[in-house]
Amino acid sequence: MAKVISKVYGDALFSLSLENDKLDTIWEEVRMIRQILSENPTFVKTICHPEITKQDQIKLLDDAFKGKVSDEVMGFFHVLADKKRLKELDAVLEYFDRSAKEYKKIGVVYVTVPMELTKAQQDKIRERILEVSSYETLEMHVETDASLLGGMVIRIGDEILDNSIRSKMEHMARKINQIKLSS
Repeated sequence: MAKVISKVYGDALFSLSLENDKLDTIWEEVRMIRQILSENPTFVKTICHPEITKQDQIKLLDDAFKGKVSDEVMGFFHVLADKKRLKELDAVLEYFDRSAKEYKKIGVVYVTVPMELTKAQQDKIRERILEVSSYETLEMHVETDASLLGGMVIRIGDEILDNSIRSKMEHMARKINQIKLSS
């Protein structure tokens, strides 16, 4: 249910930003709001508390964000409060962020390698992914995991390319276990 809610409201905010030709502005505001909410988790708990009235929720949101974000975003907050969907605020904003990246052809890539990569190595991976994908730019996150032994694992969205030595050894072990020895 939460995924449906984040999609419905995230799509609504995204469509509104395109219709008003304010995608970049609203996207920047969404990123700022997400940062503020992640740094202040008690704020979301407070505005979502069952004893807080809709009017109090709107007042808290106005106090926190009015004058700092566009009228479209403030109106959107009011709609979420009116529809009792403020609990889903972060999920909605995350969905909007993903939609904006997709629209702008920005790929989010997670690369896991067994040891630190040099900038040149990262650039080479970035260039190769851009060559074989429809993305124009990449947001690349690199992390190390020594248990891979060698190779790398690349995740883009729901797709995973696992070319690690660990994965190849596990695959080989499964094949060996499937071999039936005859006596």
